[in-house]
Amino acid sequence: MKGKIFVTAVLLHAVCAQAQNDVDAMRYSQTSFYGDARYMSMGGAFGSLGGNLSCINNNPAGIAIYHKGEFILTPGVNLQSENATHYGTNASDFSGKFNLSNIGFVAAWVSKQTNYYQQPQNNNSNGRYGPGSHNNNAPQKKIIPPTHRWAFGMNYNRIADFNIHTSINGYAPPGSSIMNSMASAANGYTGNALGQGAHQFYEGLGYNTGVVIPVYPGTTNYDTNSTCTSYVGEPAYVPKMGVQQTKSIQSSGRIGELALALAHSFSDKLYVGGGIGMPLLKYNYQSTYSETDYKNEDRYWNNLQYQEYISTSGVGVTLRGGAIYRLDAGVRIGLYAQSPTFYSMTDNYQNTMNVTYDTTFSTSSGYTNTATASSAPGVSNYHLTTPGHVGLSVSYILGKVMAFSLDGEYVNYAHARFSDQTNYLNTQVNPIIQTKYGGTANLKAGVELNIRPIVFRAGFASYGSPFGNVLNGNSVRNSFTGGIGFRSAHAVYLDLGFAYTTWKEQYYVIDPMYVQASSLKYNTMYITATLGIKFN
Repeated sequence: MKGKIFVTAVLLHAVCAQAQNDVDAMRYSQTSFYGDARYMSMGGAFGSLGGNLSCINNNPAGIAIYHKGEFILTPGVNLQSENATHYGTNASDFSGKFNLSNIGFVAAWVSKQTNYYQQPQNNNSNGRYGPGSHNNNAPQKKIIPPTHRWAFGMNYNRIADFNIHTSINGYAPPGSSIMNSMASAANGYTGNALGQGAHQFYEGLGYNTGVVIPVYPGTTNYDTNSTCTSYVGEPAYVPKMGVQQTKSIQSSGRIGELALALAHSFSDKLYVGGGIGMPLLKYNYQSTYSETDYKNEDRYWNNLQYQEYISTSGVGVTLRGGAIYRLDAGVRIGLYAQSPTFYSMTDNYQNTMNVTYDTTFSTSSGYTNTATASSAPGVSNYHLTTPGHVGLSVSYILGKVMAFSLDGEYVNYAHARFSDQTNYLNTQVNPIIQTKYGGTANLKAGVELNIRPIVFRAGFASYGSPFGNVLNGNSVRNSFTGGIGFRSAHAVYLDLGFAYTTWKEQYYVIDPMYVQASSLKYNTMYITATLGIKFN
């Protein structure tokens, strides 16, 4: 795959190679608690609470608590704002998008069981029945065995959202140009080689638009020899030149998981369940990076735009299982686990570059002051394994009035793995993942107050960063949630919910050897409405 720099919930870096990188692995490994409005408004803390269709994508044992069937539909809207600081200059962006957060159904039924009868016994002479009686004519007592139920559910849940817009703008000091980075990457290769293979996506574009210049080694003197392998960037001719850097990034897409689950209730005491999920992944990324000679210090070069485009699609499979145990009428504990997710992925990508000069030059079509170059379209097929997780949950239910739940999960991002036919990803990228990332914790809490016909909900969720930060620090995503539900004697109900999420990142607009990190802060407001229908 082409060299690229992505905005993800990790510390970013530039990679100029025809391969996936560790940043991609982290993007697709990090999921969240999207689902129906009730699930989201309580922070997704349903590991032991159960009784919610979105449990299928977390702890499938939770659907065994259902006594009746249910169908739900949840549309949502995602509003996102961003603020970036680059060399002391602030820039901001905003975006919004409607989507389908959740749709699914669950069916529940009582297991077939045969009633049996206990023969009473008479232990005295006054006709009372008890131990020692041999009166076969005494009436028999019907014993109804404890309730055992099955539940089956099918659900589509959005588990990750990639709809993010980012704008960065600032005035970088001398030596911070992408042209210097491209020249460094070009060194050691002939001009012909720069137009082929992985080179054509980055340094080759600079060479073909004239800002990566072939020179005699150790000088800035132009070399016309076709075997030249030494290069400098245009700023080498104006060493004290600073540039204005801007970057606009638009990403979109999601991971939506289609999940199936089967669960069983043993006497409303122990609930167990298992399921399979098929995540469907779609990711689109488009960025435009610009540099401008804002002080007009270079007599020849004026500005450039380097554009990247990538479209990724994938399908995966994952297994999950769990159990919930009711200690007493109010306390439940839950334990659940999810296997690694195995994806089959395809990337389509292409890069272009446009350069404007202050002076004109001759071309085959006449005189112009612009140069344009484009890479060939690229396609890459590979496999990705994202890490699984385990979770422990405890909840307390106070009659039909209040419920409180707390979940804790452990996930180790160092277990993410790439594989492809060339073995490049296994030998070059996977060791970086193992070294750079580690284990972390996700914490979720939710409370519900039921004063029928209105139900109030609130929650909190904190997803730890791939670097190990928990609750606070770069790339930790903290969500504050809430919602309200409307219940009646009828089978139809309505729930409204929201999740306000905030996180920070450090981002390099180009190779970090040439530029300082930009500070990014994101805030998202995700609003959902669930229409539910209960049925027998």
